[in-house]
Amino acid sequence: LYHHELLHALGSAVATKIDDFNPRDLATSLWALASLQAHDLKLVEKLSTKAASRSRSLNTQDLSSALWALATLRSDPVGPAHAFCEEVAKKSPGHLGPQALSTILWAVASL
Repeated sequence: LYHHELLHALGSAVATKIDDFNPRDLATSLWALASLQAHDLKLVEKLSTKAASRSRSLNTQDLSSALWALATLRSDPVGPAHAFCEEVAKKSPGHLGPQALSTILWAVASL
């Protein structure tokens, strides 16, 4: 179900409350926008930049979701995606589960 007016209103609410979001909220919001194919580039940029600034607090699932979202939306990968990739590397990729590994590999290949 895609409702443009509702999505716009929710996007505005997210933008005003973004400082209250925890790292998982940020990653989940990016994932949701990508799932909806919502190309609100300003909102994606705000969410991804804020998530990148808190990347140390993201777990591997959140990192893979955020990378997947940026790749799905074909968002500018330079800043936030690089920060997410660096954090994945620090978190010992050998301990990632199959789903996170495959999602991250696909995202990196797509970016």
